[in-house]
Amino acid sequence: MDKLIIFDCDGTLIDSEVIATKVFPAYWAEHGVNITELEFKEKFIGKGNKHPDVIELHKLMPEYVMEEGDRLWQQSLESNLQPVSGMLELIKKLKCKIAVGSNSSLQHVKWALGKTGLAPFFKENVFSANQVANAKPSPDLFLHIANEQGVALENCIVIEDSVSGVNAAQAAGIKVVAFSGAEHFTPTLEQRLIDTQPDYFISNIDDLNKLFVELNYIH
Repeated sequence: MDKLIIFDCDGTLIDSEVIATKVFPAYWAEHGVNITELEFKEKFIGKGNKHPDVIELHKLMPEYVMEEGDRLWQQSLESNLQPVSGMLELIKKLKCKIAVGSNSSLQHVKWALGKTGLAPFFKENVFSANQVANAKPSPDLFLHIANEQGVALENCIVIEDSVSGVNAAQAAGIKVVAFSGAEHFTPTLEQRLIDTQPDYFISNIDDLNKLFVELNYIH
């Protein structure tokens, strides 16, 4: 019986959100938009460009400022991006099917996995919300991945760091781990994850490893 673990990418596999927290508020301040790093973490992380909070933010700055911010973020990722601490070692031990399901573009996800040494373990099992009708919190992406991998929903589990991702898994009828092991997490962000009532809430890589042992994903 095949089992499948579906990982989110940014903030779950890779520590990209903490880099965004350093880059964007500093750059936006140069253009008159003052948002603290804490405010950025708690209001914008995990939200796509179509989220109302992000749409309102875009109205405060010209498009070229937003584009330059993205360029600076990518530049910083190229220099500083790392896997979430302990994640690479954990992925190496898994004995079941694994895939990535992200709201980010396929190009970004594949680049990030390659940059952090994770790509060889996922091979071509990398999926983006751009491949389905609706992004998270819609269940479309996770349902698509399970179908593509030929694994029944009851034999899948999703690892997510965002409320929208947890909600997407729940809407798909897939068990979900809300994981707060990345560097950007604050107590407020952790509480938001807990409030989604996931099947499991895990705050560090050691406990995620223990869960995978209990579920026979690691032998």
